[in-house]
This record gives sequence, C-alpha cells and structure tokens, in this order.
Amino acid sequence: MQELVVGDRRYQLHIEERAGVWTAHAEQSGNGARVSADWKGESRDEVVSRLSRWLTWHVEHELALEDLQETERTYHRMIAGLAFSAVEGEGAGAQQEALQMVDAARKRLDEVRASQPLDHEDRP
Repeated sequence: MQELVVGDRRYQLHIEERAGVWTAHAEQSGNGARVSADWKGESRDEVVSRLSRWLTWHVEHELALEDLQETERTYHRMIAGLAFSAVEGEGAGAQQEALQMVDAARKRLDEVRASQPLDHEDRP
C-alpha cells in the first residue's frame, strides 16, 4: 500500500501484481471509501502513474464542479433578489457580471472534463 496526496486529499493506493499484470485502485485515507476503478499496467510504476494522473484529474474536476455550482447559486440568489427590487433595471451590470462568472466557471469545467485521462493508454 502506498499513500498519495493530491491537494488537501489523501489516498491509499492498493497495488498488486497477478500473473504479470499490475493493478491499483485508490481509497480515501481515513474512511476507506473507494474512489477509483482498478487501473492496469505492465509495471508498478506504470499503474501508479496512471492512477495518480486520474486522481489528480478527479480532484481538479471536483473543484471545478464545486466552483460552478457555487457561482450558479450566487447568480440565482442575485436574480431572486432583483425580482423584489423596487427600481427597474437595478443591478443589471452586476447581473451581467455574475452571468459571465457562471459562463467562465462552466467553460473551466468543460476544459477539465476534456482533459480526463481516459485515452487508449489510460483506460482502466
């Protein structure tokens, strides 16, 4: 077993070799919750590298998704607040800026998703 730290997250990598094929999967340190499928490779280093790349991507994806969700909640709270505003047109600039922030967070999430390490060499 090997520990891997990605950002503020700690994982236990379970690595084994059977009949010349190396496999590895990750569990969260502390609670033991499994967070990955089995990854296969021809060597210990290869399988650890593949799993590490995927875990790094997974954390980045999780953070990008959380950012988009928080940005959307902020935007929706703003829209709801403006619905009860007494002055017509109040906050239009702030609304546009908040919408641009939502769009930027969505684009970032799309970029992260497009970089998911699942090409023919990294398929679990």
